[in-house]
Amino acid sequence: MIGDGQGFARAGSGRREPKVEVRGQAMGPENTTKFAMSSGEVGVDRARRRRFLRRVLPRGGPGISPCPVPLGAGHERRHDEVRKARCVPPARGHEGGAHGAMVAIPAPTRHRWPRYHPVVPPCPGLWPVVAAVASPPAPVHVDPFWIEALSSPWAKLLALVWGAIWGSFANVVIYRLPRGMSVVSPGSRCGHCGTPLGVVDNVPLLSYLVLRGRCRHCKQPYGVRYVVVEAMAAALSMSLYLADVVVPLMQGEGIGLATYALDFLFAWALLVVTFVDLDVWIIPDAVVLPTAAVGVVVGAFFPDVLGRPLVPSLVAGVGAYAVFYAIRWFYLRFRGIEGLGLGDAKLLFMIAVYLGPAGVLWTIGAGAMQGVLVSVPLLLSGRELANTALEEVHGDDPELGHEDPDAGVTGRRVPFGPFLALAALEFLYFEPFIRAWAHRFLGVAW
Repeated sequence: MIGDGQGFARAGSGRREPKVEVRGQAMGPENTTKFAMSSGEVGVDRARRRRFLRRVLPRGGPGISPCPVPLGAGHERRHDEVRKARCVPPARGHEGGAHGAMVAIPAPTRHRWPRYHPVVPPCPGLWPVVAAVASPPAPVHVDPFWIEALSSPWAKLLALVWGAIWGSFANVVIYRLPRGMSVVSPGSRCGHCGTPLGVVDNVPLLSYLVLRGRCRHCKQPYGVRYVVVEAMAAALSMSLYLADVVVPLMQGEGIGLATYALDFLFAWALLVVTFVDLDVWIIPDAVVLPTAAVGVVVGAFFPDVLGRPLVPSLVAGVGAYAVFYAIRWFYLRFRGIEGLGLGDAKLLFMIAVYLGPAGVLWTIGAGAMQGVLVSVPLLLSGRELANTALEEVHGDDPELGHEDPDAGVTGRRVPFGPFLALAALEFLYFEPFIRAWAHRFLGVAW
């Protein structure tokens, strides 16, 4: 009976009720009676006891919070009356507790905590593979030494210098490759007096600034484009290092030095193609084809470095080449002129390998639009787009060496390679934004 101080225990049963922790002290049946009795003697029947508790105890309100861990968790005890505890404030005047004190009482077993049933894989050996595919990749653990070293200002400065060095080599390739000269020997020399340049005269960016853009020997000025190419290559290297190495490193995605090297090779090739095409209207196969081959090999053996599926990229590249070849054939067949050169088609194949089908579509569309926006005002203003170096390279083709200024806008030619390269660089840097823009405004999910 409850009145004899035995709590909720059945008379003579010998069964002990579970205890509940309340603010660091154990509370059993002998303490529960103080707060549970409010209307006389209650029978020992379990059903009557539950009805009594539901009547005298509040169902919710301030101060009532479920216990975060069910009592007896981890043990199979089907007949325990206490599965969880609720904390309720006792009524005013109850013995043993002040107004507002929190006490715990056994809750009814109607609302039980859900049991955790672990999923046992049918094939334990295959389960790690399935879990790795189904779950998001875990952050890659990188030694703090490498995190600090690769994200330090010295590492970023090294990336800047590295890009400037390759920019200096790009100047050599831009000048010598279309003219059939070796890019290795002889060494650099002044274009006016022919004096070989020393190491001090060949420091990227700094030599031009120290010498004020003039030869140390003959005092003749260098072209400003040399320092522009070096600065552009340095900027490409620095920005790609931040995007491919520093940012993924801070986000726990590992070290992306291989991705940085591949992206910088692609950007450097686009830089060379741009200035060669502006100079002599040629897209050199010696730059485009080896760069595309490197992308194919890396995509075949190291797909994570390329970051794109290789087969769709190759299909897109072949398709773009076929489209440009068909346009060229159509112009030759019906108008007797080259509408597009095969160099542009090969450039698109290289772009497809590195940027995938979406990159090719963006490059063609954005390149054509930007080409029209830039070239039409220049042609209307009467400016000559053909470089005088065309006579040296295309001496046997007078149409490329000189253009008729009275031919009008439609009768003059514009190099398409620089605009394709510009659009490809835009997709390389801003791919997430371009995809989001296409999905929002064009309804295209690339």
